[in-house]
This record gives sequence, structure tokens and C-alpha cells, in this order.
Amino acid sequence: MPEFEIQHYVQNKLLKNFAVKSDNGKYKIQIIDLKDKKVVEKNTDRAFWVKNLYDVENNEDVKKLEKDLNEKIEKPFNEILDRLTTEIKDTFTITRRELEIIKKYLLIQQYRSLKNSLSYNENCKKDEVLSRYNIRENETQLDFWKREMQTILDNSLEDLITKLDLVGVKQKTSSIFSDFLMFVHTCDEFVINDLGYVTERVPVKIDISPEEYGKITEEIGKQLYGADGFGKNAEQRALNQTEYMDNFMFFPVSSDLAIMSVDKFWKLLSFVKKADITKLEIPNTVLLSKHFSLPKNKYVNQKLMKKPKDFQKYQSQNDKFIYQIHELDEDDTIYINNLLINEAHQFIGYKTKDKVMPSIYVYVMKQMYNVENVKNDLTFVLEDFDSKNV
Repeated sequence: MPEFEIQHYVQNKLLKNFAVKSDNGKYKIQIIDLKDKKVVEKNTDRAFWVKNLYDVENNEDVKKLEKDLNEKIEKPFNEILDRLTTEIKDTFTITRRELEIIKKYLLIQQYRSLKNSLSYNENCKKDEVLSRYNIRENETQLDFWKREMQTILDNSLEDLITKLDLVGVKQKTSSIFSDFLMFVHTCDEFVINDLGYVTERVPVKIDISPEEYGKITEEIGKQLYGADGFGKNAEQRALNQTEYMDNFMFFPVSSDLAIMSVDKFWKLLSFVKKADITKLEIPNTVLLSKHFSLPKNKYVNQKLMKKPKDFQKYQSQNDKFIYQIHELDEDDTIYINNLLINEAHQFIGYKTKDKVMPSIYVYVMKQMYNVENVKNDLTFVLEDFDSKNV
């Protein structure tokens, strides 16, 4: 196949961390195919990809986006990933420059998946998609999707928020920018889905009227993103009691390591006095109730930082952030794997059958008992294993 035609939506380098190296030097990953209902073994270079997915036909170089994904974000992220996966200790230290690389990688992963590309549908309701604010005349939804990714690759996170007007990008960037990271390890194994991540999303109770909630959300939308129309959808969510909060996004980066991007709410909550916490309605979270830490910071210009505004003024790309690596137990891992399985579009990858089977058994049990929001059918996986006697 010609160069750059195989375009991964979960990069090959990362997939190798969920695979076993064979005698011929190829990395083999086990793939659960939800559509064709089978379990197969594949080389990682032939998993989680679509031919010419990122080609931009009106570019001088139609492969520019694919090349930039590799050069501008995957390669610098992989240098950090190599350190993380080979230097497994109690803590992990990164610089401010590396923190931006990680956050931008997590941001672009939210965009680049096949499932997300399918949401950019020409038949979608225009008043419900953020592309309506910025899509150009005669530009298709998919072309707009590619322009959003190229814009992310070409700009710093701060510029995406403050200098550019792509509303959808600004909204996602603002979230990832204000979130804080956590790193987790398991002695079991994580699966990897074809999104490359999953979100812990929980319902939120709105104590004010839907109309008032809509007005507040509309004003926030105008202030943060310079756009209107946020209030209408928020009012409808409040009316239907479908409003939600994303506690964290979970990005497995190997079969035993993951990066979490945690909502800033939990940072603010950590500063609230215990006496005041009882006054708050705390969103439910399985993982953060057991594992929580903020990074310890070492600033190059610490002595100059005497007031809150000084932290922005004197920050350095060489500032250091030291993260605790949290150890997840089997129950934690099963919980996360079930989230990853539930949100998979078609494919789920894993390394070792025996280590992921507990997660699959629990998910199938949820199917049998008709647990709410179980989306995928995994019963064929158990039948496949039984038939192969593995």
C-alpha cells in the first residue's frame, strides 16, 4: 500500500503497548470486533486504522494532516511516553513544556477517532452542532473536522483559547487546559478501545428552573466562547433531567498505565474546608473517591512568585510537575475496562486473555441483568474463547 495511506486513529506506537512482540518482530494485539462478533489477532500496524482517513483533498499536500499528526504531536508525545513506560516508579516528573504536549495529545485524541468523524454528518441537526458557528460556505462537515484538527496542531493551547474563534475547539481546549492530570498503574491490564479514551460521565441535579439555567448557560457561552445558542440546549437538558458532568477522561497508554484528565471541580473541592463540604452536592465518582492527588510543583522562578498574578508572569517552560502514580486494584481496573468497552465503536484491543477476562465476565453479567446503559454485546467473546479452548 502506498506511503501514508494507512492512517491510525489510535497510533501504532501506543497500540504496541497493548501487544506482544512475536518472533518475526511484529507486535500482535488481540482484537474484539463488536460488529462482526469475533476475536482475532492482528499486527498493530493493521489495527485501528482507516485508509486515507485524514486526507485533505484541497491541500497542496493531501497527506499534510496525517504527516503533522505524526511530526507535531505523536513524536514529541512518544518521547514522554517512553519515559513513563520505562521509568515506572512512585512518581513521574514532567516539565511545563511536556505538560502542554500531553494535554494537546489528549485533546487531539478526542477529535481523531473514526467514531468522532462519523458524528460530523451532513444530515445532523445544524442547531445542535458547534460547527454551525465556523463552517465555511461549501465546506463539508468532514472537511471542517480536519480543519479543526489542523488548527489544534498549528497552535498552542493558550492561543486556541484566546486568539482563535473555532467554538468547538475553544470549548474542548478550555476544558483540557483547566483540567489537571493524574497517572495510574494497574497490576492487571487495561483494554484499549477504538476511541483511545473514555469519560466518566455522571448525572447532575439542577436545583434552579430550566429557564434560569438556560439563561445562565447562555451568558457563560457568550463570555467564554463568544457564541450564542448554548442556553437553548442547556434548558432542554435541565427540563429532561439529562444534564451531566464529566469527572475525568481516562486515556490508557499501555496495558498497565493510563493518564487521567480530571475536571478542575475536583481541584477546587480539595481546597474547600471539610466543614463546608457537607453543603455541597458531590458528584458520584468511583475512582476519585479512592484515588486523588494534585501534582507537586517546582517553579524555576519560585522566589519571584509572591502574588497570584506572578505565577502567570514568571512561569517557565522548565517548571516541573511531580505526579504520584496511583495503584489501581482489580475492582478499579474492571470498572475502567467496563467503561472503555461500553463506549467502543467497533474494536477493543487487549494484550492477555486471562488478565482481561474478569472485566469481560463482569460486562456480560451486566448484559444478562439488563443493567442500564449497557451498549455493547460481548457474549460472543465468551463463546469464542470456549470454542478455541483458550
